[in-house]
Amino acid sequence: MIKNKDIAKLLKISTATVSLARNNKPGVSEETKKNVQEIILDMAEKEAQKQGALKGAQGTIAFVIHKKHGKVISDTPFFLTLTESIQNVAAAKNFNVNILHYNEDDDISNHLLRCCDESINGILLLASEMEASDLAPYFDCGKPAVILDSHYPDENLNTVIINNKDAVRKCVKYAYQMGHRKIGCLKSSVYTTNFVERYQGYLSTMRELGLEVEEEYIYHLRCTSDDAYDDMKQLLERGCKLPTLLIAGNDLLAIGALKALKEKGFSVPGDVSIIGFDDMPISRMMDPPLTSVRIFINEIAREAIKRLIERIQEEDSCTIKIEVAGALMIRDSVKQLN
Repeated sequence: MIKNKDIAKLLKISTATVSLARNNKPGVSEETKKNVQEIILDMAEKEAQKQGALKGAQGTIAFVIHKKHGKVISDTPFFLTLTESIQNVAAAKNFNVNILHYNEDDDISNHLLRCCDESINGILLLASEMEASDLAPYFDCGKPAVILDSHYPDENLNTVIINNKDAVRKCVKYAYQMGHRKIGCLKSSVYTTNFVERYQGYLSTMRELGLEVEEEYIYHLRCTSDDAYDDMKQLLERGCKLPTLLIAGNDLLAIGALKALKEKGFSVPGDVSIIGFDDMPISRMMDPPLTSVRIFINEIAREAIKRLIERIQEEDSCTIKIEVAGALMIRDSVKQLN
């Protein structure tokens, strides 16, 4: 377990500041949040290496974190929790984990040499920011692989993902049950498969319920809470038209928009209701506490490690796509209109 006091000592900041940064709470600069997240990942990697001498280990898994832009992976606490969960689940199965990072400016050849090293038995690839064209080099290694947090319909791959469309369907149907008919969307201007699927889930459920999708209710925001706040504030200053409810691509978009709305004199949920996605710890402490979709990170890690170990230990030509459902956590950010 990575402790706040250890991070605080390394960065020469208070444990309270570490706690705020770790949970993505306001009152901490983006630079401090980034530094804390980098330290956590670095400490997790060192711990994984330390466990590499695990007696009787059945093998070693490479957990590859592939960043194209880093604007999602670096800013969302989901990925830190996921990394810890993968390490814990793998250790329980008696497998070591090597955490390998790739940023777009890195030398891909050196990175792939580490992924393809003979000590690696299988690859767990975090593909949240990846496109299909980025995948091929990893499969040239010839090692068993499982894709995590993204899927590619035209590729025959083992994948473990969030069931984004069904989760957003729950959000739209809940809004409808609460009497909302003018339902808008806080959409990320940064690409990930998750954001695309969540928006598709919004569109398909609106059509299913016979509701009109109005373009003026679709807001394109950058995907950190500070950037989303700035973007939403500018839209409000331009006099954008508001629906009665907004469904966000993730909690950071929801939190940024909520702050901008309140600063401009709008009541949440009195004037505008909001539903988030991710159920970050801070969402429960917002004013009002945010209705959001909870993601079951431990289950995602368990299913991914289980499938990868199956591929390592068995000759198997079958590919499996596993979708882990989310749960709508109902709080106080949605007003009942009927």
